[in-house]
Amino acid sequence: MECRELLVQMYEGEKEDYEIPLRLSFVYYQIESHKIASKRDYNQTAAYFDTAKKICETAGVDWTADSAMVQMNEIVEMLRSKGLIRE
Repeated sequence: MECRELLVQMYEGEKEDYEIPLRLSFVYYQIESHKIASKRDYNQTAAYFDTAKKICETAGVDWTADSAMVQMNEIVEMLRSKGLIRE
């Protein structure tokens, strides 16, 4: 079983834990970053990060206190600013 599959399975069983979609966001970012530029699709990266952020906001968790969330936020913002995420 791939890491991605395991995380998806964990996420389906634990929708209130922001760290799982955060990890999925990072995994998808790594996968896409290793493809040739014309084949990259960062939409899953952004979708899972946005889910993690929403879980934090709903639960009253300060996501800015989590260095992994801050790092992924910067990555997603950079991808969005470059037009690499279709929204």
